[in-house]
Amino acid sequence: MKKQEKLLALLLLFLMLPCFILPVSANSAQKEWAGRDESGVMATDGDCPLVVEHETLTFDIQDFPNYRNYDNEELSSYTGRVSAEYTFYNPSDMTVTVQMAFPLGDTFQTYAGSYGDYIIKVNGENIDSEMRHTLTSYSDDFDIEKDLPRLLDGYYTDSFFTGEDMQVSEYTITIPDFEGGEYWGGPRCGIDINPADYPNTVFYIPYMDQYHVLDDGTYRTYGNRVRPGNQITYYVIGEQPKYLSSFKVYNDWHCLDDQVLANGVNTLKTGTLTLGELIFENYDESRGISRIDWYNANLELLRVRRENGNPIGRLSDFSSWGTEMLMTWYCYEVTVGPGERITNEVSSPIYPGVSTLYDPPIYKYTYLLSPAGTWADFGGLDIYINTPYYVTDSSLDGFKKTENGYELHLDGLPREKIREITLGGIKETEGEILELEFTVSTSEKPVHESQTPSGIIKNITYFLLFFGPIILIGVAAIAVLIILILIFKRIFRH
Repeated sequence: MKKQEKLLALLLLFLMLPCFILPVSANSAQKEWAGRDESGVMATDGDCPLVVEHETLTFDIQDFPNYRNYDNEELSSYTGRVSAEYTFYNPSDMTVTVQMAFPLGDTFQTYAGSYGDYIIKVNGENIDSEMRHTLTSYSDDFDIEKDLPRLLDGYYTDSFFTGEDMQVSEYTITIPDFEGGEYWGGPRCGIDINPADYPNTVFYIPYMDQYHVLDDGTYRTYGNRVRPGNQITYYVIGEQPKYLSSFKVYNDWHCLDDQVLANGVNTLKTGTLTLGELIFENYDESRGISRIDWYNANLELLRVRRENGNPIGRLSDFSSWGTEMLMTWYCYEVTVGPGERITNEVSSPIYPGVSTLYDPPIYKYTYLLSPAGTWADFGGLDIYINTPYYVTDSSLDGFKKTENGYELHLDGLPREKIREITLGGIKETEGEILELEFTVSTSEKPVHESQTPSGIIKNITYFLLFFGPIILIGVAAIAVLIILILIFKRIFRH
């Protein structure tokens, strides 16, 4: 019996070895890079009478950008371009002068600052254009109803933000003496502001625009670490508060109620300035952003937060890749006489998104067709993709392979088909304009990495590393259970 017990102990030890195996973490390298959308030309005046009789959209993709090294030298050698040629007709009996604009869509960090060589022609002659900027968000798609109204020729004003001469009050608080602050992140100053107490006031506190909302709706704003004696300046825009918000020093950046190290002791009004002076404090004209665009983008930051009920304003120098950033536009002017036709060509680099999850990689190009729906009328659309490579997928059906690449001819703008079941049968109507998205690769059928031999081996390896010990433990547990049952059966027989 002792011999059986020893054998059982050795077996249990062997079966439990997987319990001591630590799973290996496999950190993958970056597999995907974001691209930059392109867009069609639109009029900044919504009442423009011009019609588009025809558009020819040509993509020339003879090479791909080096997705592993987006420096200026690499991008200057990249030749991918898109050209949109419009035939505009003026059906009215008056001469029409139109301010034209086309946005770069979402400008992602991948191609930061890579605007490239933009060419704008009217009737075959080059014309000048102006680079403009508006506020956008890293996560938002281009929305003509939201983004186009932000492109203003003057300084933004409304009933609250009355202009760049609007008076702003400056206050200073001094951090009192405190001890502690040993938690990760260090001591922070937290200021409590309840929107209900300040319905007509916006607070701007540099370096303290992080916040969380308490149960009673109070915004507790905080930011950089503080030390005793530090001074924090904040600004009050709009109605001056009847009493000043309290502040405390907290033991960690979470600024929780059980972490209070000290209470605020003094708040001093140190002066006044204008809203324009506040917004232009960090303005850098060498970045090529006009004063009007800088002002309006920052005012939009203040306005959007206020409209959302947030009393904590935000200003930015747009130099870091946070949530808010600037969209670049190219703007120019054309004049069309009564009954006259002109051709307008816009040619620009086009930057794809890249996915190396496929072998070989796939490159995704996006061109926004929806802005074309703003014209009074739109005629035919021809799309050419000149490339020696393969178009592997497209949001639009009907592309035909040609000697130079691919082409598609449409009688109008492509729209989604909406089918409804009615008493009379199935009714089909047209919905929103479809955007053009297509992927290009050096292979006609790129294979996802999970389907390649090396990918299959890799997946099996990862599976065994992460789930192998669990499976062995399960098998061991079942084996032990069977052995115990057999042993007990033998004991009870005797």
